[in-house]
Amino acid sequence: MNEFIERIKTFSKHLTHDFEEMIHDHSSEKIPFTNMPALIKRHDKTKHTSHKLLENVFHTYELDLFPYFLQLETKGDRDEFILQLTISSQEKTIYSYRSYEESAAKQKPVSIPAPLWEKLKAPFTSGAVH
Repeated sequence: MNEFIERIKTFSKHLTHDFEEMIHDHSSEKIPFTNMPALIKRHDKTKHTSHKLLENVFHTYELDLFPYFLQLETKGDRDEFILQLTISSQEKTIYSYRSYEESAAKQKPVSIPAPLWEKLKAPFTSGAVH
């Protein structure tokens, strides 16, 4: 009987945790797609690499804001073409854009969790970036 009660307690704890997580994930900010590359590229923790292949320049920007990870890949000397944009957490992919997929993703705002938005905008609101 005690084992049964313990199993119910464990189940209810997991259920409560999952419910809290679900509510937390639904509190989000909607950012225009066109603003996302600048937010990622200008963040002081962003790592940037570039490669030149067949006269084309490819850029990769990676931003690790634990527990979130953002990756932006562009093409062109001045990042003229967005190849992909991925926002993920440890558990799941939050947003994914691939240029080769037929979609209107560039027209829709990107919904990101409120805690990630706080981390993304922090360098711009703290006075660190002018």
